[in-house]
Amino acid sequence: MTGVLGFFATVLGFKQIYPGSIVLGMMAAGFLFAGTLKPESLAGIHTRWMRFAEVLGAFNSKLILGLIYIVFFTLLRAILTLFRIDPLNRKIVSDRDSYWENHEPMGGEARRYHQQF
Repeated sequence: MTGVLGFFATVLGFKQIYPGSIVLGMMAAGFLFAGTLKPESLAGIHTRWMRFAEVLGAFNSKLILGLIYIVFFTLLRAILTLFRIDPLNRKIVSDRDSYWENHEPMGGEARRYHQQF
C-alpha cells in the first residue's frame, strides 16, 4: 500500500495537483509507520488488498492473454496468406503417389533420449 500510494502521490505531485499529492503522501507515510512499528495492525487491510489483487489479476491475465493470442495469430495468418506460405504443405497435387517426406534417421543410441527437453 505504501508503494502504490507513494507512486500516485508522486505522479500527482509532478502534475502539480498538490492537495491530492499531499493526502496520498500522508496516507503512504501512515501505512509506512504502521507497518514499521506494528505490522499486525495492517493484517485486515492486507487481506482485503490481496483479495482485490487476485480478482484483478484473474481478469487481467485473461484479457492480456486473449489480446496477445488474437493479435499474434491474426497477424501471423495475414502474413502467411499475403506471401502464400503454406508451412503444413496442405496443397493437394493429383499426380503424386504419396505425400510422405523422407527424413534422415536420428540414430538409436540410448544417450540421445536422456535429455529430450
